[in-house]
Amino acid sequence: MQRTACYPLALLALHQLLLLAVRKEYTVHESGGIVVTGASTGIGRHAALALAKKGYVVYAGCRKESDMASLRAEGIDTLVPVLIDVTSQATLKRAYKKVQQDLAARSPVPLPLVAVVSNAGIACVFPVELMAMEKAKQCFEVNYFGSMRIIQTFLPALREAPGRGARIVQISSLAGLLTSPGVAVYSGTKSAMEAMGAALRLELAPSEISVSSINPGCVRTEILNYAKKDDFQLPTDAAQVASC
Repeated sequence: MQRTACYPLALLALHQLLLLAVRKEYTVHESGGIVVTGASTGIGRHAALALAKKGYVVYAGCRKESDMASLRAEGIDTLVPVLIDVTSQATLKRAYKKVQQDLAARSPVPLPLVAVVSNAGIACVFPVELMAMEKAKQCFEVNYFGSMRIIQTFLPALREAPGRGARIVQISSLAGLLTSPGVAVYSGTKSAMEAMGAALRLELAPSEISVSSINPGCVRTEILNYAKKDDFQLPTDAAQVASC
């Protein structure tokens, strides 16, 4: 039994050694374009504002025109709101075209796209027993497949960054590493994102594209407020389970 129990630890150690073997220092671009999804509120908005104030041209992805107007009201020339719904390939295609055109029009020389911050996500806070399957699928559609779509869409442009060293930053969560009652589906989406990032890191190493995963802990954000707006119909005998 002891020998069998050591196998997973040995595989984990081997995996970490493999990551260390390919780990390297990447170029830090001091200018260029950065796409940030989920930039309407919270982490995405703060990241977009901070990066724009540093001089990067930030393409802040929003799903609503009102949120885009709110970003324009910040009065930052290098902050460019863009309509992005990570569940819609059509909006991503239009966003890619707009970003490319805007970067090409920047003077005195066209700017490269140097980073993508995959931040768009929704919360799915409900016990497994009571979680509606459509809600669970929606959570994966946004959190996991949405991140996959944004990366696939903009990766060709990232490969063209001068000197290589472009970056993909995935905003994951501590829930992707640890889970608790009521967040099984949300944790599942973030665990899947962790796996995607680990694979991407190895796949893109030859192209010298950095892949990072951020695991925020307790952050004051609107994500749970949006989740509370969902109207779940609970069986009367499920109240105790749902309150956990």
